[in-house]
Parts: sequence; C-alpha cells; structure tokens
Amino acid sequence: MAVRASGVNHPFFQGTPLGISGSRRENTVLPQRHPLEIGSRLRRTGPREILSENHEALNDLFRKSDGKQRTTPRTVDIKLHPSMNPGRHEVEHVLKDMRRLIENPKSAEEARALLACSQQLSGLADQLADKPDKVRMLVEMVTQLRASKVRSRRVVEERILDAMNRLVDRACANHDDAASAEVLRELYDFAKGCFSFKPARDAVSGRRRAVAFEILSAIGPMENSSEIVELAAQSINEAPAAEEVRAALEFLKSHIAETKAKPDDGLIDTVWGLIERADSESVLFGGLDALVEWGVISEFTALTCLDDWRDSQDLECESNE
Repeated sequence: MAVRASGVNHPFFQGTPLGISGSRRENTVLPQRHPLEIGSRLRRTGPREILSENHEALNDLFRKSDGKQRTTPRTVDIKLHPSMNPGRHEVEHVLKDMRRLIENPKSAEEARALLACSQQLSGLADQLADKPDKVRMLVEMVTQLRASKVRSRRVVEERILDAMNRLVDRACANHDDAASAEVLRELYDFAKGCFSFKPARDAVSGRRRAVAFEILSAIGPMENSSEIVELAAQSINEAPAAEEVRAALEFLKSHIAETKAKPDDGLIDTVWGLIERADSESVLFGGLDALVEWGVISEFTALTCLDDWRDSQDLECESNE
C-alpha cells in the first residue's frame, strides 16, 4: 500500500524522529507523565493553611496512638515543599512519619494521613539526591508497605515510585558526586528487586515494573544486564499493560545504544510480534522506532507500517458502525 504524502509530516512524529537516539529525557517516544497535583484545595486555600491542618491532624493521631506512654504529645514537622521552609531535615521527618503510619495502621484517619505524607514526599524527592541513607530508609519503607495491611497502600506505593523516578534524574545530574553515585546504586538495586516481587493479587505490578525499567534506563548499565534484557523481552511479549511495554522498549533501546550490542534474532522477532498485534499507536510506534534504531528496517518501511495500521483501524471502525 502506498504511503500517504502527509505521513512524514504527521504531528505524531514531530520532536521524536524515527531512528534518532538520545537520552530518555530528551528524545523519548514515551508519553510525558503528568506530575502529581497537590489538588484543588491547595489552589483554593494555599499551602500554609493545609500545612497547618496537617500538623494538627497528625499530632492528634500521635497523641491518640501513644498518649499513655508520653507525658507530652509528639511534635510532627511536615513540610509540603522544600522551597516553603528551607532546611536539611524536612524529608527525614516525612519519611519517619510515613514509616510510623505504615507500622501502626489503626484507623481511616491514619490512612488519610499516610496519603498526605506520600504526596508531600513527591515534592521533597530532590532532597534525597545526595542522601543514600535516607534512600535506604525509603526502600525499607516500601518493603514494609507491601507487607502491611494499610488501606491506601496501592496509591502510596505509586506515589513513592513516582518520587523515585524524579529522584533518579536529580541523582544522575550529580553522578560525579560520591553520595549521588551511592544513591544511584541504591535505586538500581531497588529497580532490579521490583521484578522479583510477584504477589498473587497486585494492582501496582504494571506500574512498578514500568518505573523499574525507566530507572534502569536512566542510570544505564552498572553490571551484566543480560537478566534484565530478558525480562524486558518477556514484558514486550507478555505484559498486558501498555505502560510496561513502552518502558521495556525504551530500556532495550537505551541499553543496546549504550553497550553497542547487536540485538539478536530472538529479540527482533519478539518486537515484530508486538508490532503485528499492537492495539495502540504508541506501542506500535515504540516497536517500529526500536527496529529503525537497530537498523532492521528503514524509516520509510516504518512509516508504511504505521500508515497501514491506521488504515486498518479506520476500516475496523467503519465496520463496527
């Protein structure tokens, strides 16, 4: 089938040319994720009013939970963003309070307080870029969260994963610093560990594995990554979530570009299989882009495949009307 003349000028290709590799943050085919929003209440009432409410709510919870053992109530120092109250220990306070709330999930109020803390952590993630001990604390807290019975653990883990994904960018920018390099090592080990966590019922699995691939792509190979390459190929072949498939493709492209390895025939066949059964344009484009970068097909062939897929989707829509 002939390629439409307008195919190469389609806005889908603007800014992400086929066959041009680059860092994950510059020339990526993955859709940009939207950062977590503080919420409409923040826009209506302002951060300091919410901060004051969080102080009161958390202090009240801690007085209820251990008031009998303390002569004075525990003071909680929670910050919404480092720019509001500059200092060195804001993120440490948030981590300690989150760990306390995970260890003793006694009420719905505490579950809500944990959600508030996890949202605040997202704004404080940059402070962890040169604090490997705090990153280890965060990783241990994720392990506690997965084993806990906290009602909101799915949302909390997703927010922590987002915070880690932001943190890796900041740490990569300072990778020559010894502390930041240690942080990257901790994040690398955490990402690898995400693939071995396989509970029976897990609503966060696709998101967790996608973030793990993204972290590994950003850091680059630290050791023999053949096992992770196999996991990425498996995700392309089996993962039901498009987000995980796109992240796995991006990892493979980044890994092969940095190691200058040649993709084997089995991996190429796996990507072709993904292209043949793709049910979304973003997944199809990711597969085609990988084959172009690896020199398997030309840009013209990729555009032809993409155009044929769009035509088939149009025919399917017409037949269903």
